[in-house]
Amino acid sequence: MKSKKLLFCLMLIFLYPLSTYGQNSFLTDKITCKLGITPMNAISFFEFNGSQYARREKKPHFQLQFAYKLNKIIDLGVYLGYSKLYHEIDLPYDAEKGYYALTSDDGIRHIFNHYPYYQCDSHAFAYGLKSDIHLLPIFSNKRIDRLDVYLIPSIGLVSENYRDVNNKVIKKPEFLAYGVGVGTSYYFIRHLGVFGEYHFGHFYNLSKSRWQAGIVYKF
Repeated sequence: MKSKKLLFCLMLIFLYPLSTYGQNSFLTDKITCKLGITPMNAISFFEFNGSQYARREKKPHFQLQFAYKLNKIIDLGVYLGYSKLYHEIDLPYDAEKGYYALTSDDGIRHIFNHYPYYQCDSHAFAYGLKSDIHLLPIFSNKRIDRLDVYLIPSIGLVSENYRDVNNKVIKKPEFLAYGVGVGTSYYFIRHLGVFGEYHFGHFYNLSKSRWQAGIVYKF
């Protein structure tokens, strides 16, 4: 809860200057919007001999980013993301019927399987703060319009929920995700281009690295 409040306060501090967008022209060419896709582990882990291992199933995670250019080197921004994942519900064994089964409290819904679990859909939402640290201006004073190379520190939260056999929405504990990456963007025209990134860090469902790619637009 403390990490969620701190992240919310930091986002408000960042978004405050953007509230004057309609009244000032100083934001021209300083707002960057990115729409990207990255893989996310669909299920957290499995246990074997007392150790936890990440699952290999992947699902697409769609992410929208907004950033404001503080100077020629540093951008500060926020991101929002969504994924449709899986959640495994444990099923008790029904010795009489010879398979695993779970029934809702009202007796209407039934889940059957030959395995001791059932995979249901879940919904994961990600939000947080990020920064782009542009490297080319550090090494050269020459303006380069089409190409951008940058580092990306980020920190945020991931929340996931699913519906159990009683059709009740169950919310999982929020997860603190953080990492650092490197990326590059190429602009076909002044305002529109594509980007690709690779990140290392502490991500959702025991993920330690991920790539991301998409389109970028400058306002």
